[in-house]
Amino acid sequence: MTILLVAAVTVLEAAILDMKNQPMLERGVLPFLFWLVIGMFFAESYWYQRNIKISRKGILCFFLILVSLRIASGNYFYGKRELQTGFWLTRLEMVYLSLMLLGAVYFCYRRSKDGFAEYVLKVFANMIRIHIVYLALLIGVGLISAIIYTLFIRGYSFSLLERLVILVTGLYYVPSWLFALTETESEAERFAKIVVKGIVFPLALIVYVIIYVYILKILVYQDIPSNQIYLIVTVAFLLGVAAWTMMEAVEGHGGRNELDDEREKQGKHQEPLKMARIAERLPWLFIPLIFLQIYSVGIRIWQFGVTPQRYFGIIWLVVETIYLCLYFRGAEKMQKIVPVCIVISGIIWAMPGVNAYDMSFYSQIHNLELVRAKDDLNTAEKEKVSGAYRYLTEAVGGESYLKENYTTGQLEKMEKIAGENKTGDVAAGETVLIYTEYMNQNLDIRGYSSLQRVTCDLSGAEETEDLMQIKLTENSSGSVIGVVNLENFISQCVEVGIHNLKDEDGEATTEITAFAAEQSRIAIDDNTLFVIDTVSMEVEKNTKQVQAIYIEGYWMTK
Repeated sequence: MTILLVAAVTVLEAAILDMKNQPMLERGVLPFLFWLVIGMFFAESYWYQRNIKISRKGILCFFLILVSLRIASGNYFYGKRELQTGFWLTRLEMVYLSLMLLGAVYFCYRRSKDGFAEYVLKVFANMIRIHIVYLALLIGVGLISAIIYTLFIRGYSFSLLERLVILVTGLYYVPSWLFALTETESEAERFAKIVVKGIVFPLALIVYVIIYVYILKILVYQDIPSNQIYLIVTVAFLLGVAAWTMMEAVEGHGGRNELDDEREKQGKHQEPLKMARIAERLPWLFIPLIFLQIYSVGIRIWQFGVTPQRYFGIIWLVVETIYLCLYFRGAEKMQKIVPVCIVISGIIWAMPGVNAYDMSFYSQIHNLELVRAKDDLNTAEKEKVSGAYRYLTEAVGGESYLKENYTTGQLEKMEKIAGENKTGDVAAGETVLIYTEYMNQNLDIRGYSSLQRVTCDLSGAEETEDLMQIKLTENSSGSVIGVVNLENFISQCVEVGIHNLKDEDGEATTEITAFAAEQSRIAIDDNTLFVIDTVSMEVEKNTKQVQAIYIEGYWMTK
């Protein structure tokens, strides 16, 4: 049934690709079928090879149809429903999606009768085969569409290619994913084991070595860990889980058995045994990295309070900790991680009082109390108030809460702080692009002996905070060639650009192009000139906070 529903969605999607004004199909029928596919995958995974009465199957299917109809109807009436209703419907969708997909994977695993590591390895082997075939099919449909348009149709359109890609994806790729999770009777191919031992596992080791070298650098130079360390360690965890789990299956329960012990005494097969032992110890190497993640997310919460993103960061730390505890208790306990994730997903999306949005709401309300508690706020406190005010004005129910619980004077004070504060953590307002390029196509190089193409690419509050010391890198080598003060140039570009925006996308205007070209020649010293050729900046429209800068130009020396 699931495969038939996927085929129906695929054919319908391909059929209405170029149709316009089909709200019933696009926002009604297709979403209903999509959510029903998710539900039926769960149902069929649950009752496969189980002696379940037809009546119970019918009740489950009827329930899934009702839930799918409810979600689809919410999508159809998206513009007509209250924001609060839409907000809760989105959370219902996430709970339903998590429950159905995680539950389906869990039942597929249980029915395979394999150990956790063996099941993961077999699914990985199936995925390799699927993606090789899928890539070949995509190349094939690309060639077919190109030949058809070349021989039979004048001009070229992507509509045929898009339809073919949709059909290949829906009729082969998606069903193959379903079979990859369920068809695990045969042994994993030798090629998959080679990929695990020769690519995945060594790659995980390299990542861990790099992170530990970074930790050593922090300890030696007393540096503050980078804000990106949380994401990097998360990737290391996922890669490590894949590596040590599948290595256990490849080598056979850690690579140890009586035959291996005998071969070890004879000096044979030392390398596989060493790899298995390293794989067994790799989870222990990850434990110290959790403290880096705790620091990364903890310092942001301490500075600016809880937001949904940081809440999910905390929950992910909980998942990592539970996973490691289950892993150290034995491979037979690993299957429990899926039910644990199902319970956690229900908590973070729907449990009143402790879900991601309620906790964030309460945390930001607490930060706003600084306005009542103190008349004069320091810089850190202003950043807290600014971030909290911006978050609550965009959160569902936030504006009504502010109006009901704060005076007009207090609200004006918050708005003033939010407008003045340019380093507040919670970004708000409309971001626009100020962009112009090719300002100096006719470059006068007389009197100069050297000409080099240079670039600066900055993003985030930390990198764009100090515009007086911008490092320029040489394009071909990537080495820093000089440091330049662009604070005045950038601030004036922001003023002119925002004042003369052509539209919401921040399309370049004559005014910004003319101004940037006029101010683009910046003398570094008597012998050095920096000529700006291209400027691209992402700017928060209301506060004029620069969020990202990309500048290209020429570094000329006499």
